[in-house]
Amino acid sequence: MRLNPSNVFACGRSGLRVGTAAPAAVAAAAASATKLALKEARSCSSTSSCSKSQDGALSECQERLSECSTVSSLHASPLTASRAQILDDGPVELQDLHSLYTLGEELGTGAFGKVCRARCRSTGHDFAIKTVLETKGPHSNDAQEEISAYSELRHPYIARMRAFFHENGAYHMVLDLCKGGDLTSVIKAYRSCAEPSARGTQPRRSGIPSDLVARYIWQMLDGLTYLHESSFIHRDLKPDNYLLESPDHRSPLQLIDFGFACRVGTSQKLTRVIGSSYYAAPELLGGCYDQTSDVWSLGVTCYAMCADKLPFFGATHKEYIANVKLGLHSMGEEEWLQRPPELKDLILRMLAHDASARPSAKQLLAECAWLDAICVGRAGKQAACCAIS
Repeated sequence: MRLNPSNVFACGRSGLRVGTAAPAAVAAAAASATKLALKEARSCSSTSSCSKSQDGALSECQERLSECSTVSSLHASPLTASRAQILDDGPVELQDLHSLYTLGEELGTGAFGKVCRARCRSTGHDFAIKTVLETKGPHSNDAQEEISAYSELRHPYIARMRAFFHENGAYHMVLDLCKGGDLTSVIKAYRSCAEPSARGTQPRRSGIPSDLVARYIWQMLDGLTYLHESSFIHRDLKPDNYLLESPDHRSPLQLIDFGFACRVGTSQKLTRVIGSSYYAAPELLGGCYDQTSDVWSLGVTCYAMCADKLPFFGATHKEYIANVKLGLHSMGEEEWLQRPPELKDLILRMLAHDASARPSAKQLLAECAWLDAICVGRAGKQAACCAIS
């Protein structure tokens, strides 16, 4: 099945979810973010030996140190109308969104909200502001869960929330602006490539080059390991939810869209069927799953990077879901002919149909010597020194 716009469970896209007024849980998340911010500042102030990535594609340590040094406080009071929770740049007067940011072009829209470009009036820096509307219903706390996740998570490959507002019946999340587009656009960019051969010019097999795929997988697994060890599950991993920091295809990935994310215990099983159906694990479709379902979704994403199509086929959406549940994939040997056998093995391990036999993100990162040799030696270790533990 050719890679195409994702079918999404529930209402609207995951990045455009809805919620009710912020409860104490959001304030608690803000308080937790305060501790993380102060910890980050202290950690960075004592770190002087970080070195930059050799090829400059990963986030530079000096940028991280400078970024961390600006963190001085976080207003942890409960949200009320026209009050903002500020995550960096020190204490500011609590004002409404429009007094702090000038809103620009829309970057994306959905049934219940939108994402737009915004410029900070005081610094001139550009951000992405995600707006979700309040509503009532059984899943009215999704926006609060997203804010909670963004407030706590600090990792080089996870998008950073700088502030959030609650006013006029909506939540507004101020996020770092990624200017390189999403991973789907990268896959499409390599779709029609051609390269010369001894017999002339022949079309190259679809998919992203293996060295770049390895780079992306390492970043994805590193971010997912951190996410899971922080007791979160994403539940909507797919190419659309990975953005590049800059137009350079070798720039760092940023995981976004925590509208379906939630906290989960180590042995806890979840039952809510949610996410993008074409990337959902069979056990998620069955309504009994845990964090390893994210690993499956990552496997589908990685296969799409290699083959420019999904690993399962169905003439209809119903048939596709049935094949996923049965484990009847459509992956042929031709997709792997120009790929390292280690890459094939890694992706197939992610797509283990039996969730109990599927490795965790941490296991995959630790056990794949091929991936380690390609990525860690030249970039990964240097990025790790800037990550928040």
